[in-house]
Amino acid sequence: MHPNVAVTTREIHYFDNYYDQNMEWYLDKMQYSTPLQVPVEKTPTYFFRPYDAPQKILKALSRDVKIIVILCDPIRRAVSDYFEFVRYYNETDLYNVHARKYLAPTFEESVINEFNEIRVSNEIVEAGIYVKYVLRWMEYLPLKQLLYIDGEKFKVDPASDLRKVETFVGLKSFFHRDHGQVQAP
Repeated sequence: MHPNVAVTTREIHYFDNYYDQNMEWYLDKMQYSTPLQVPVEKTPTYFFRPYDAPQKILKALSRDVKIIVILCDPIRRAVSDYFEFVRYYNETDLYNVHARKYLAPTFEESVINEFNEIRVSNEIVEAGIYVKYVLRWMEYLPLKQLLYIDGEKFKVDPASDLRKVETFVGLKSFFHRDHGQVQAP
């Protein structure tokens, strides 16, 4: 919505899945932006995968790059990831090696082992251990270049967090209290 932001319409996955492509490939996937706009890419997996994403991003982009991460409740995220994986792998694919690594017939069986312990090595669970990823990103970028937003709070009061994003990125004020508020019928 912000007139000074040009955000991609879909995840590009350059720094995790397509890093073997050249920079022109990446730039071609970005939304067209004017000199008055800040180009923005949104690919959530960069936060936790691959391990060297921070180094790749700093090597390819400006050292002044800013990273915004919206974090939600790790349990809700794990459940959401489970169902996303189930949708991604159809019934026949559920038996392939990659799917078996993360998926069991139920969410509970996927994240809890036969000893009633959490399967922390399962990506569905591991991606929600946010502290290890926050610490990794802080190894490469100072806190002034990282903005973490509470996803649950964002759902309730997006305007407040959008104003934080404006300040963080250095944009003119655009968002106000009514942005994102649900109007009663």
